[in-house]
Amino acid sequence: MPSRLLLIENSDKFRGTLKRILGNELPELAVYEHDPQQDGLPTRNFNWRTYDLVILDYKFSKKHNLRWLRELKEQPDFPALVMLIGSKPTATAEAKLMGADECVNKRNLTRSLLVSTVQFALKLAESKRRQHEKTMRDSTGPEVPGYTVVNKLADGGMSSIYLAKRDKSKEQVVIKTLYSESIDDESFVDRFLKEYELISRLNDPNIVKIYEQSYTESFMYMIMEYFPSGDLHGRIASRKGLSLPKALRYLVQIATGLNSIHSCGIVHRDLKPSNIMFRADESLAIIDFGISKELAMADDITIENIVMGTVGYMSPECGQGKKIDARSDIYSLGIMFYEMLMGKKPYTGKDPADVVLKHAKAPHPVLPEKYKAVQGLFEIMTAKDPRNRFQSSRRLVEFVEYRYMDILSAEP
Repeated sequence: MPSRLLLIENSDKFRGTLKRILGNELPELAVYEHDPQQDGLPTRNFNWRTYDLVILDYKFSKKHNLRWLRELKEQPDFPALVMLIGSKPTATAEAKLMGADECVNKRNLTRSLLVSTVQFALKLAESKRRQHEKTMRDSTGPEVPGYTVVNKLADGGMSSIYLAKRDKSKEQVVIKTLYSESIDDESFVDRFLKEYELISRLNDPNIVKIYEQSYTESFMYMIMEYFPSGDLHGRIASRKGLSLPKALRYLVQIATGLNSIHSCGIVHRDLKPSNIMFRADESLAIIDFGISKELAMADDITIENIVMGTVGYMSPECGQGKKIDARSDIYSLGIMFYEMLMGKKPYTGKDPADVVLKHAKAPHPVLPEKYKAVQGLFEIMTAKDPRNRFQSSRRLVEFVEYRYMDILSAEP
């Protein structure tokens, strides 16, 4: 969206000159005029938020006294202000007192000075806007129509997650936001929109529900299902591992969700315990499709040497930047299964590259005797060669439900 500038100046001729110069020198800038003699004095209720920068005649400001402008400047989201001043020695000081962010002498105004002043002021405006947005979201959270934010759950730097309530039903939901500083990153926006597009096509109890996606002037957002019982990572950490029956039951639910994902031609690419959430009824769901990709697009997005995901759960082919498919998610699930049992990941290293190498070359660790029955299951899921793994999540579910029927029905 282009920056928007408002000119408030009594002289039609001078306003026109400024607009013409800025239009020629800064074509990406949208310039609007306000004629005080014809349109009257802009008040506090004027739509100042529409603009990034205001250029204001000092004489006009002084004529209508300091109080008028001071009241406007009290608004935290008031745009940056450039004051056009005369040659009076005290003019700059008085303009700054009125609230000007930058001053420029009308008599000495040149084309280059006007352009450089506007460019500087626009950078200042952007900085102020982002600081205001950060302050607002850190204190009160985003303002989304129909919802009231309760508190912030997580902050990922480029996006934030909030717990909120629907104003009508009081149902708890999660609001995932992407703020304007991230909206400048087209790849991140594409991922954000893709996540909504992918999940909205899925209807499975083991997949997170997304209710809507929209945007405001300051941020994009998704309204998502809220999980009151935490994630799988927290459960593994607090208990230092899970019982075999519970781990197998979680495995079946996750694989069932993966089957729905893969059936729609999608590979998750970042399956890990922190992306498995629990509802109040103890059912679980897969979340965070931010780097998921449609299998049909694989030739375009699996560029050699480009690695996406979390190295602790990354398949050998993914870690090496090779083409991936649904079997890569099955590998990640196998790593998670080991962690559910042992309370730790099977492969660690001195740095990410070392971990990637171990996924590709290191032998399978041997599970303790009490887990001997699932050693083969673990090794098939995490075979180095995708051809030696389960070829589909559905086949994995069928195998586990048949082979471990007694364990699945046992008490935790």
